[in-house]
Amino acid sequence: MKRAKRWIVDGLILVLSVGLTLYYVFRGQDLEQMLTLLRQAEPLWCGLGLCCMILFMLGEAVVFRYLFRVLGQKTHWSHCCLYAFTGFFYAAITPGAGGGQPMQAYYMKQDDIPVAVSIPVLTMVTILYKAVLIVISTAVLLLRPAAIMKALAPCMTWCWLGLGLNVAFVGALLLFIGWPQLARRIGCACVRFAETRLRIRRAAALYPAVEQGCRKYAGVVERFRKEGKAIAAAFLMTMLQRMLLFAVTWMSCRAFGQRSCGLLQVMILQAMIHSAADMMPLPGGTGISEHLFLEIFAPLLGQTLDLPVMVLSRGLSFYSRVLVSGVFAMAAMVVFRRQRALLQKQPPETGAQGKGAC
Repeated sequence: MKRAKRWIVDGLILVLSVGLTLYYVFRGQDLEQMLTLLRQAEPLWCGLGLCCMILFMLGEAVVFRYLFRVLGQKTHWSHCCLYAFTGFFYAAITPGAGGGQPMQAYYMKQDDIPVAVSIPVLTMVTILYKAVLIVISTAVLLLRPAAIMKALAPCMTWCWLGLGLNVAFVGALLLFIGWPQLARRIGCACVRFAETRLRIRRAAALYPAVEQGCRKYAGVVERFRKEGKAIAAAFLMTMLQRMLLFAVTWMSCRAFGQRSCGLLQVMILQAMIHSAADMMPLPGGTGISEHLFLEIFAPLLGQTLDLPVMVLSRGLSFYSRVLVSGVFAMAAMVVFRRQRALLQKQPPETGAQGKGAC
């Protein structure tokens, strides 16, 4: 019941933000002319853009699979794909993309992956995901290439704000990687709160599990520290993954016969838009992404093509992603529910009881 209500609330927020975005984008526009232009888009480039978007989502599954193998954790490729699709769907429908990782951790737990392993992996994936934007944004704002800076001029405040928020967020996540005791303190504090404030009698029995989980978490974090080459390889994988998504905008330009914008230029500009909108408290950055796109690309594409290219690009890179990942998210519910049922039939492991050292 609670999950159904959560779905309804998240869905209403997404619908409201999309509705307001559509009103802002299309007010005062010649919709008939825009629809005519959209019908003229070349199907080949649209199909290539859709393929890039799907490969982008599968790229996260590759990173999951790789990091789990580094830790010696057995996983199925198909399950890693379901983790990735589920994360993208819940991130897209929740404000600030805050619902993706919790649902991924939940399904990983149902798939018999300990929380002490899944949380460090999810944290590392998030750090790498944000680090790509930080590296690109920092390089652009320090090197200040003339063509890029001219296009970004109307939105420099958003660019600096996005960079600052991403750096702050990654810094907070690095605390959990660099200081494993922080996770233990938070876990013990939650158990104490449940025991003393909420008066939950069975809360004390959770202390051994927290202690054991935090020791395993610390071991996983220490393993990551020693695997510098593996983390560097995962960063390059993530960089390639995000480039696939940024390339969708260039393919949308080509779909309308626009050849004046180079691939690298378009990908960098789209990366700056993602950096600025990624941390905004709106599902998928709706509203912010569209506004920044029109501000940045209007001088490059002209007043006739800027809106159709934005609609096609955003449709391929975000709204189609919501639809595709939503289908696989529903499949994940069925697959992992069955997986959990199979695991529950296995004999339970005996563990220590009683209050730990928290």
